[in-house]
Amino acid sequence: MIPADLEQLSWPERSAEVVRHTLLSIEYWLSQGGWLREWLRLNLWTGAVLIVLSLIVVPSLTAILGGIRDWTGLLGATIDNINVAVATLPPIVLALATAFMAVKLIQRHRANRRPQRRQEYNPYE
Repeated sequence: MIPADLEQLSWPERSAEVVRHTLLSIEYWLSQGGWLREWLRLNLWTGAVLIVLSLIVVPSLTAILGGIRDWTGLLGATIDNINVAVATLPPIVLALATAFMAVKLIQRHRANRRPQRRQEYNPYE
């Protein structure tokens, strides 16, 4: 509804009133029952709630996911180090076992090659 004293208003106030009246006329023309206004109000409210939640939740979620990423990297490096240690362990164990067996075989071979001490015959005993 246009105010009766429209001509007495200043030009910015008059322009604002005309724009307001035009928008309300368009809104009434689109939805006489007011469902468009309610739909816009609901969407604006939902958008505001989502923006506030995103401003609160997103930084926290980003920090948590960054921490998970860092811990996952550390866990991967740890598992990689363990795999390298386990992969290099069997050759070392095999080399040590082979060296031990070689030493034992050499000792046995030397023990078998030594001349046996003969007991001298002592008739006076």
